[in-house]
Amino acid sequence: MTTAKRARSLVSTLFIRVVILLAGTIAAIGATAYWIAKHRIDDVYDSELITGTKLLHTLSKEELEQQAEDLREGELVGKPGAPLSEEDIETFNTYARWRMFRIWRGSQLIARSVNGPAQVAMPNAAGFVDLAEGTDTWRLYVLPLKDVNMSIVVGEPLSVRYAVINEFALTLTVPLLLLIPASAGLIWLTLLDGLGALRRLAVALHSKSGSNLSPLDSTQWPRDLAGTITAINGLLARLDSSFRQTLRFTDHAAHQLRTPLAGLRLNAHLIEAEKDPAEQRAIALRIHEGAERAAALVEQLLTLAHLDSGAFAKPPSEVAAVAKTVLAELAPVAAAKDVALALSAQPEVVVRADELRLRMILSNLVDNAIKHSPSGREVAVEIARESDPDGSKMVRLVVTDHGLGIPPDERQRVFERFYRADSSQPGVGLGLSIVAEAVAQIGGSITLETPDWGNGLRAVVRLPAA
Repeated sequence: MTTAKRARSLVSTLFIRVVILLAGTIAAIGATAYWIAKHRIDDVYDSELITGTKLLHTLSKEELEQQAEDLREGELVGKPGAPLSEEDIETFNTYARWRMFRIWRGSQLIARSVNGPAQVAMPNAAGFVDLAEGTDTWRLYVLPLKDVNMSIVVGEPLSVRYAVINEFALTLTVPLLLLIPASAGLIWLTLLDGLGALRRLAVALHSKSGSNLSPLDSTQWPRDLAGTITAINGLLARLDSSFRQTLRFTDHAAHQLRTPLAGLRLNAHLIEAEKDPAEQRAIALRIHEGAERAAALVEQLLTLAHLDSGAFAKPPSEVAAVAKTVLAELAPVAAAKDVALALSAQPEVVVRADELRLRMILSNLVDNAIKHSPSGREVAVEIARESDPDGSKMVRLVVTDHGLGIPPDERQRVFERFYRADSSQPGVGLGLSIVAEAVAQIGGSITLETPDWGNGLRAVVRLPAA
């Protein structure tokens, strides 16, 4: 047995993403600060090494000059000695314990500090040099003095720098690490408060029902939800219109079915009590007619229900072939009323519509035209191609009769369901509603006009060509 995976909440999803972004940002800031601090510390310590060599150069120069003067005055016997006095060396060893220095004259080491790596060879290059000794590495700065054939080296272990850098990193890292949970807590509370509007929206929508589909007040919601509120109100309006239409449809359908069913029930009682065979046949005929009307109404209701579902494809259909089939099916009805059927169609006229909806349109229009045409007249069907002003290819389908027509002020209302312009005519007022719905779903249009001869009705349907 499998269980459905529960979707993660919006708050937790946003929280995780924001916290990850926050942690990444803090890590990037920390790494950048560490990199900058390391280079700054390296620069400072390197500058101190340079300063140390220059200081030793100055001291040794003064010492050597003093020794040379003493030698000239006879106060010094022999050649000049060490370039630094014992006092200078002691001071260096006391106040710069982590640093070292070496001074060479030529290849001879003539002065040194007590600390520093044991293996420091005569330098052959100037500038900074890294010297590894054991587990530590010394950073050395070499200052060659060619005028006196001397070289001064000042250095310090890199571990000193690393200790300072690590201390800085620790000082930087602790506040940043404490910032993450503190910020995460604030983010969580902010998201809960910010998404409270969505929870209130859910409560507001939960209170809606078929009897209460009033729109939401857009002024009560944050501006960020304006688009959502507008979309919801549009949906509520469409649902309300659909519910009202369904209610009207149900009421009209019940009303229209009540009459034939009541007639069937009454005639069924009458035929049971009637003994006269002729009356029985008359009553049976009325039952048959009532059943036919009820069956036709049910068929039209099912057609409307199919159209209301809105689910259909738009394969190309050849209009003339569908029209011939419809006219052949309605030929017995037309012949019974002595109405002629005529078809005028251009060859290979194809529309983007399924054959079922095309048959609905043609059969209802032709059937209405037959019902309203007087005996001895003609119902004409015309099919032709045409183009819109914008260049769109269309198909023009025209059904014309010679009946009484429809007054101009009622031509729009006849497309309403169960509306009948002439209640004396047979039908329930669904035929043109079916036509209008099918035409709209195909993406076409329908207009009702008066023929050129002044009476009758011309139904003009325009559909997109394939």
